[in-house]
Amino acid sequence: MNLLMIGCGAMGQAMLVRWLDTSWLQHVTIIKPSPLPVHLASHARIAYHANVAQCTLAHYDTLIWAVKPQMMAHAFDAVQSVGDVRAHLHISIAAALPLAWYEERLGINTRIVRAMPNTPVSLGLGVTGLTANAALTDKDRLMVEEMIQSLGSAYWLHTESEMNLFTAIAGCGPAYVYAWMDAWCMAAAHYGMPYEDARHIIRHTMRGAMALSDHHIDVPLATLTARVTSKGGMTEAALQQLNKNHQWREGFIAAFNEAMERAQALSS
Repeated sequence: MNLLMIGCGAMGQAMLVRWLDTSWLQHVTIIKPSPLPVHLASHARIAYHANVAQCTLAHYDTLIWAVKPQMMAHAFDAVQSVGDVRAHLHISIAAALPLAWYEERLGINTRIVRAMPNTPVSLGLGVTGLTANAALTDKDRLMVEEMIQSLGSAYWLHTESEMNLFTAIAGCGPAYVYAWMDAWCMAAAHYGMPYEDARHIIRHTMRGAMALSDHHIDVPLATLTARVTSKGGMTEAALQQLNKNHQWREGFIAAFNEAMERAQALSS
């Protein structure tokens, strides 16, 4: 497969690094005003141009739109000024912009996929939400799944309306985890443990806890929590404080609501 990638920021680069290890990717051309990092610019299967006018669009099977939502209209104008791309498969990783936005510019018969990856795709451990318009074929769907599964897990949403929710869960999710870990490390540092020592212990604790959760996937999370909590012990005391007046739960739900409201604003 030959890809044309319009834009290639942090997320685009994370995806591309994984794709370069696959057999299905033959070549990728990147359109990006600023230079690529050396490890990508020197790769034999990558070509780089600062301007799309230097490309022959017919050479590519699929267009990957990897620019910020606020820059997407400008990027579309630039590409469409070079040639007709309605026969191509289009995959966008831009947040918020709905399928209808792309169909207005490409037509309802153009095959369009919206993908929302999260940052662990760089390790092949990401989770990516997918939704597509009615023009997508079964062959396209299988090909998109192969592309995305090389980054981790692919999750087809039931409806496009779930994309903002998926983004608030998985797209924002790594930041929630890192913020929680940081608070955990600082709590340990308050009692004299070096921050990096605490981080080492905490990340292994989280890894083990998640593995145990996966092993007991049918067991409710509240039950797993209870199994760690001895009557009158340290865990019970800590959880009682966390649950006091439902502060942490309400705080997290409020934060989640803010993410959803911002997604809605970006979509409008």
